[in-house]
Parts: sequence; structure tokens; C-alpha cells
Amino acid sequence: MDRVEKLGQQLKAIGDPVRLRLLNLLPPEPDCNHASNVTLLAEQLGMPQPTVSHHLKVLKEADIIRGKKMCRDVIYWINQESADHILRVLPLVFGPLPEPVAEKSKRVVKTGQSKAKAR
Repeated sequence: MDRVEKLGQQLKAIGDPVRLRLLNLLPPEPDCNHASNVTLLAEQLGMPQPTVSHHLKVLKEADIIRGKKMCRDVIYWINQESADHILRVLPLVFGPLPEPVAEKSKRVVKTGQSKAKAR
């Protein structure tokens, strides 16, 4: 999977309101004292445990969170490296287009204007 596809997968994963709430509940690192297991998260969200497990799986597959069996449970935390990467790259998505793409889009606009004038 290339970088653009991975970013797309990550943005799709965090684009769900339930997953955004989950991320807000998760600690930045594994910690048994502030453990976030699926039972606790389901209680905090007021959702069934299987639903929360599904959302955790999606976030984990997108490498946004990590999970590990610790303290008798699987606990989850934010993958800070991935979170930092998303925050660094996201502004670039809305930044200026690279030169070849910008030139191509100008040609499309000019072509479209020419056709409109010909009508």
C-alpha cells in the first residue's frame, strides 16, 4: 500500500463519529493504571461491546491505534507516530497542487471555456 492509499484508509477510519469519540477516550501510551479495554470503552460510549470491538479493529487496521494484552485484558492506545504523521500530512492535502497537476487542470479549464464559447 502506498502512502496516499494508507492516508486514505486512515482518514476513512477516523471519519466515523464513533471512532472519533473512541480516539478521544484512548490514552497516548499503554498504561495499566488508565487501561482502555473494550468493556470499559463500551460502557463509556453506551454501546454494545461487539460494536466497539468492530470500531477498534478498523482503527487498528489503519494503524491509528495499537492494542496489546496487558493487565488481564487487551488494552488500546493511540499510535502517536501515526497520529503525528496524519497531522503533518493533512495540511499538504489542501495545499497548492504540484506544478504538473496544476498545469493540467488549467488546460482542462481552458478547453472547457473554449467549448462553452463555441456554443
